[in-house]
Amino acid sequence: MRDEFSGERLPDIPNAGYATRREREASDAIMFLMRGLERNREWLLRVVCEGREKWRKTTRAIWRGLLPDTELHQIIDDMYAHLVLQAGPNPMEQLEIVSQMAGMTAAQKSTWMDYAKPQNYTRCPHCNRDWLTVPCCETHRHVANQFLGIKAAHA
Repeated sequence: MRDEFSGERLPDIPNAGYATRREREASDAIMFLMRGLERNREWLLRVVCEGREKWRKTTRAIWRGLLPDTELHQIIDDMYAHLVLQAGPNPMEQLEIVSQMAGMTAAQKSTWMDYAKPQNYTRCPHCNRDWLTVPCCETHRHVANQFLGIKAAHA
């Protein structure tokens, strides 16, 4: 049975192997960095937008001596390719949007889920008192009665 979505999945995270202690340490360092970037979209997009050369320079400086240079260079390039796949199309545009969202207030970040929350229609919009237990004010009593399906006594 062929998996029709196999071409759409990301490949496995690059690793340095697990045969020796040094390889395990390098693979763990790679995994922690990749997972951290995966969880922080803005960082991921910044890495991709800044380019492969800056990525190479920075990661090689940090991980110098962790692995032999030839292996390290290949793994760093594989990691960057993986990050590009995670970023998806138009990373510059995405970064601009994510950066704008970071500066937004909580009220501005509200989504459709905020609007889907049940509203408390048992409170008077004028004085915020509970209509069901205590009549709040004469001016809003008719609204409460309409909501509850009670006909006005004077009607």
